[in-house]
Amino acid sequence: MAKRKEDVCIVVQARLNSTRIPQKMIKPFAGTTLLDILFEKLVSSDIIPTENIIISAYDPEIKEIANKWGVNVFERSKASANEEHLLPLILEYHDQIPYKYMVSFQATHPLMKRETMEKFYLEYINSDKEGLYGVFEKKNHYWDKKGNRIECMSKAQDTFNTKFIDSNYEAGHCLTGTELSLIKDGKIISKDFPNKINPFVVDELEAWDIDEPWQFTVGEKLYETLL
Repeated sequence: MAKRKEDVCIVVQARLNSTRIPQKMIKPFAGTTLLDILFEKLVSSDIIPTENIIISAYDPEIKEIANKWGVNVFERSKASANEEHLLPLILEYHDQIPYKYMVSFQATHPLMKRETMEKFYLEYINSDKEGLYGVFEKKNHYWDKKGNRIECMSKAQDTFNTKFIDSNYEAGHCLTGTELSLIKDGKIISKDFPNKINPFVVDELEAWDIDEPWQFTVGEKLYETLL
């Protein structure tokens, strides 16, 4: 059964105290910022309802950008903004906002197309799935720390040619749809996560994640070149 649009919020989580790239969200990026790039895509969409967009923010600078775009602000606590492990605290809005489901987009993926975000949103709200997760396709060989091969459903175990290997999925960390009630138990996406997910396949380039300084520099060049 499809979900009602009014039951689904669109959440952006942002903070400035990144240790690897300080103030990453508002740092100049291709003449704008990562946060502005994401909000521009969301607010300009005819499919994603602007009135359901919420940013969870503690820092005044982030709230200022959200206000500029007319986006709702959830007043994130300092403890949440500094938390690294406890999911219910990181996503502390989960039981404080009047929604049953959320779709989450990340500002650290500037190459993500608006059309892909809209497609993900529509697939999630038009399904009966409790969770949906963005992944990208990989065809490669893997070994554990002892040098033993990790079986990846390869069609050709005796060749290095990756075109003969079945596809596997890698977490994109870019698109998430989930039932909010799962978060209180430290879960997200589904009750079976991490053992099983409902995958939504995206292009690996769109899933480019800016987490390290070199990724910020390369991502800016890619954004300027491709978009």
